[in-house]
Amino acid sequence: MKTKFVIIGGGIAGLCAAIRLSELGEESLLIEGGAYPTHKICGEFLSPECIDYLTGWNIHPTPISQVALSTSTSRLLFSFPSPAGGMSHVKLDPALADYASARGVKIKTHTQVNAFQPKKHAKDRHLIQLSNNETIEAVNVMIAAGRFPTYSRQPPHMLYMGFKAHFDRIPLEMAMIEMFSLPGAYLGISPIEDNKFNVACIADLKKVKQTDPLLFIQSLISQDPCLHSLLSHGNNLFDHWMVASLPAFGIKQTPDWLDVYFIGDAAITIPPACGNGLSMAIFGGRLAAEYSVRQQFHDFKIMWIKRCSSQLFWAKALHKLKLNPSYSKPLLHLTNYFPYIGKKVFASTRQSSK
Repeated sequence: MKTKFVIIGGGIAGLCAAIRLSELGEESLLIEGGAYPTHKICGEFLSPECIDYLTGWNIHPTPISQVALSTSTSRLLFSFPSPAGGMSHVKLDPALADYASARGVKIKTHTQVNAFQPKKHAKDRHLIQLSNNETIEAVNVMIAAGRFPTYSRQPPHMLYMGFKAHFDRIPLEMAMIEMFSLPGAYLGISPIEDNKFNVACIADLKKVKQTDPLLFIQSLISQDPCLHSLLSHGNNLFDHWMVASLPAFGIKQTPDWLDVYFIGDAAITIPPACGNGLSMAIFGGRLAAEYSVRQQFHDFKIMWIKRCSSQLFWAKALHKLKLNPSYSKPLLHLTNYFPYIGKKVFASTRQSSK
């Protein structure tokens, strides 16, 4: 099969790239190794700057207007400049896939890429061997999969452990996020659809390894009386907490293959502290589609690294602060007196819609 555009990886970045290509009048094939819906360890928070795109695609997250940042003795309330949103992956991903399909995007699920041979010359095509024994010839390829079979790299050094569960009956306003800074960890309670909450946590892997991960998360929650009270009133909708180890955050080293665009987690991973991961996936997918139509793969890579570097710097700083309550406390106190600090930090970790 020959096609002009192939997208490998059907997460948020890949789906948004496919949708943008359809808006630009281009057909594409999207290859996804799994199926929809699937839970993923994620804060499931949608930053304000991406909400207009989603509503334009008839996708309507639960509105979120504020976030409360807390330590055991300090608390800061921050209002977003415009409404943000919350939506679980089991709702958002299928909604994007359905919208993409309705616009003519061909989606192959339960299909793995067994081999990939990048083209050497502009007039050639990339060769993609699929797990169903089909071979795809493509002019342009967008890689939105974190794991890819062709280029070898050192296994990522795992530094953190991520936890996730969905709760209901938590006595919180549906328009507010609660974030708790804890010793070696931070945890967020964020509203999603159907009066449910996503509870997600990231912790220093060294601390988690000292005990069983499920015992660790229960012990961590018990250290903050407010957090413990909130979740004690709630009901965990999962049989068990989802748990996964996570690597260091940063820009990935990717090969300079002709007419290949790395997007989403294949290109960059940003700390969840800033709440900008899903927004970056949406913007990255859209911009890759626009650059690929002009076949400017090298320009896209330079632009995307430049655009993300400053956000990544501030996100890492915020991440380190939230992992250490003794550092977070004075910052929260200071920001309560000088609200401009919070606005500046938030703006520094956002994607521009331009």
